[in-house]
Amino acid sequence: MKADTLIYGGTILNPGPAPGGLEALEAVALREGRVLAAGRMSELEPLLSPATRRVDLEGQTLLPGFNDAHVHVWKVGQLRTTLLDLRGVESLDAFYAAVRERAQTLQPGQWLWGRGWNEARMGGWPDRSALDAIAPRNPVLLTRTCAHIHAVNTPALQAAGVTPETRVPGGEIDFGRGILYETAYGLVFNAMPAPTQADYERWVLAGLEYLKSLGITSATDPAVDPPLYAAYRALDAAGKLPVRVNLLYIRRPDGGSETFPLPEKHRSGFLRCDSVKFFADGGLSGATAAISQPYKTLEPPSYGILRFETEELYELALEAHRQGFRIGTHAIGDRALNQVLDVYERLYRDSPVKGHEAPGGAGTQVKGHEAPGGAGTQGPRHRIEHFGLAGEEHLELARRLGVIAVPQPVFIHELRGNFLKYLPEAMVCRCYNLRAMFAAGLTVAFSSDGPVVSRVSPLIGLQAAVAEPMCEGNGVSLETALWAYTVGGALAQGDEGNRGRLEPGHWADFVLLDRDPRTAPPEALGSLEVRSTWTSKDFSPEVGLRHDG
Repeated sequence: MKADTLIYGGTILNPGPAPGGLEALEAVALREGRVLAAGRMSELEPLLSPATRRVDLEGQTLLPGFNDAHVHVWKVGQLRTTLLDLRGVESLDAFYAAVRERAQTLQPGQWLWGRGWNEARMGGWPDRSALDAIAPRNPVLLTRTCAHIHAVNTPALQAAGVTPETRVPGGEIDFGRGILYETAYGLVFNAMPAPTQADYERWVLAGLEYLKSLGITSATDPAVDPPLYAAYRALDAAGKLPVRVNLLYIRRPDGGSETFPLPEKHRSGFLRCDSVKFFADGGLSGATAAISQPYKTLEPPSYGILRFETEELYELALEAHRQGFRIGTHAIGDRALNQVLDVYERLYRDSPVKGHEAPGGAGTQVKGHEAPGGAGTQGPRHRIEHFGLAGEEHLELARRLGVIAVPQPVFIHELRGNFLKYLPEAMVCRCYNLRAMFAAGLTVAFSSDGPVVSRVSPLIGLQAAVAEPMCEGNGVSLETALWAYTVGGALAQGDEGNRGRLEPGHWADFVLLDRDPRTAPPEALGSLEVRSTWTSKDFSPEVGLRHDG
């Protein structure tokens, strides 16, 4: 079997099967959009023919494409198309000026929808009366950067039927200030005109094209509901997805007690859905993650919000677990981690799923980096999204269960000020302690949680993981961070057999950097440039290979 494409002439880096390894290769041979072989040029010569297309990297650096294991694709695209972007706002005056300017472009009654404000950066919180004054004719919904807190005006509350007496499970409402917490968001969102499938498709494509420009060839979009799932299925059927996407299907939407039925499973070359999503608590940067000590600077004292009663979460998770779905649960605070790990332990102990190997079995073991799982833990490997304030007891139990951790190093880069403002001192060094996760033997997949942050780039994430830990000694090596942005993401979604490394049979999904990241100062990794991003589609015979370098 001969190669149809040969890539050579630069630095080619292949993450090892275990964290910390990084192999330098001379060339990669491809056939029909997959890796045929990788290694020394002399080893690949017999695979070449006169018809083999040769791609000279001209000294640049090739890696497997980055995998963002947790990024809200459609919301990234929405901010790049239709949504008011407030992520760069540095003061309350600038915040209100941006809202006023957008309101002047709208017809009476039209919703003003925005996202990205951060009270720690602006120096204060939005207020309902001020929003009423600058947008009296339009209902306003402005989501905080974390997406767990929202500012609204009086017309929005009236449209949603929210009064001072309104209560919602798993959420809180500050009616006077017009601030909604956690699930209360759904009350107002459900009062808005529902986005059309065409809207969702536009936002998804805008988001994916942007991710691809950052070197991302695979992504997991968490919290996908039925209309968004339909849009993804339509785009996949039409062959329009530019990046491979794994979906976490939301079971309990905000704003009510209804539960979506389990979705129809789907798997193609560019779209996968066999996982579900739950939210156990809130966000850390806005002090709604559920912790065991009170947050600093908040009056009255707050310990964050748990969204579920434990038994209800267990019953919903059990239904998915028995049907072989992977489960990804948002859990940041230590109280939420206690709850979720307890639920996962019960699932594995009481309800082994036939046809799925134990989390520590041969099907999930990574050479040199075993994810242990004892007898009786049979079932799909579940995930914890964020895993922000894990202590030793959480790390040990997660290791024993084979749970996959999906943290966001870039949070430390962008949200450090919020963490220091709100976190009790005793918890600061536990905050996104990436080194501890690897030292405990966990499988770790890095991600951005965009658009919670404005810098979605994996290169910024690499820089944060290596050079910007919350406390000295909590960072990881570049080789380990690269593994978590490639192999780790593949493992988290069950796709380690087709992506993440330059292995025979893996998709030809690559990122081309301007230079070798091993030669860059750790604090300057974010300054590396993505020259090209290629997926298997770019290597089909009828497509001319795009090379931006």
